[in-house]
Amino acid sequence: PFLLGGVFALVTGVRGLARSERGRFALDRLLLDLPVIGGFKRNLALSRFARNFAGDPKVHVPVLYASHSSEAVLTMEFVRGIKARDIAELDAAGIDRKALAADGVEFCLRQVFEDGFFHADPHPGNMFVQPYEDGDFSINVVDFGMVGTLSPQLRAQLREMFLGVATRDAPRVVKAIDNAGWLLPTADRRRCRAVRPRCGRERPA
Repeated sequence: PFLLGGVFALVTGVRGLARSERGRFALDRLLLDLPVIGGFKRNLALSRFARNFAGDPKVHVPVLYASHSSEAVLTMEFVRGIKARDIAELDAAGIDRKALAADGVEFCLRQVFEDGFFHADPHPGNMFVQPYEDGDFSINVVDFGMVGTLSPQLRAQLREMFLGVATRDAPRVVKAIDNAGWLLPTADRRRCRAVRPRCGRERPA
């Protein structure tokens, strides 16, 4: 599975649990451009995505035929491939699944932490794996009707948050969440920092 789908699901899920309009508004900043619907904006999203991944042999963005596109019609290159969840087809095509997983994670993290512009609907119907005769492959990305943007400041706090989770540093996670504006002024920060993160396997004492 692609990491961004999990990030998007987490943020939208937390937004649904927000107890105030202020809290929901804070989370909406992460989903600034979501959803982006309409031919013109979809063209812009596709073009920006193509620029971000230009020259990357592992990611293929369909060519946009602007002369045949309009507000109502988006005309782009037809792409083929295997759905990322179709294990049998991937194996039959000789795709190295570990390499695919690593490339998929890099593809997602780059969008969040480097570009600040991400595909927010990365389900298997929008992500295809194109095998090549030499055993290599590329990830073909389609459907740019739902994208999101992240400010440099928010990207910095997300980095801190993920590093805090990885090192099981609850105060670091809480500080990042607070700096991102996701904690209410009335939240008990000391109590939040006392929570022991539970992620992955327990380390031996």
